[in-house]
Amino acid sequence: MKGAAVKKATAELVDVVAVDDRLLEQVARLGEHLSGAVRAEAMEIAKKQPPVQGREADPERRTLGHFWCSLLAEMSGALDKVADVGDAPLEFAEGLSEEGHPFLDESQKDLAVLCVKAVLLVNLSDPILIMRIMAVFMCPDPARHPQIAKQCLFPLVGEAIGGDAAASLRRAFGDPEAE
Repeated sequence: MKGAAVKKATAELVDVVAVDDRLLEQVARLGEHLSGAVRAEAMEIAKKQPPVQGREADPERRTLGHFWCSLLAEMSGALDKVADVGDAPLEFAEGLSEEGHPFLDESQKDLAVLCVKAVLLVNLSDPILIMRIMAVFMCPDPARHPQIAKQCLFPLVGEAIGGDAAASLRRAFGDPEAE
């Protein structure tokens, strides 16, 4: 049920992005920046960091998974709450540390700061909207990643996701307002 709800909501996001040239250009710009310069620097950080016992040893694989979508979800949520973006990277890193992502704390902080700089460099008109969309599109399995539903899909209801998909999300993930 979660998979179907997420697919329906994601399809609506694709439709919204596809018909809005400005939004499409900004999502593409952030995606290109994250997959280019930011990814290259993230790989350097991962190569310098020894693998954590019991986790993936290959730096390439350690930079995959839910790290990036979690980071964008945390950033969009924090930007909703934080007035001063200068303080935001530490909040993002703290949120990531609690989730136990494949990087150690110092690397998480470095990557969070790197991602904040990337978002600021690409000069997005609505960074929260763009980060939420990008997190949904990047997530390898949003149906099994409740943070994506809570911090990215539900906040887009009404803005980019319609009532039918919203109802499916509520049935699958529960009502976020009730929490």
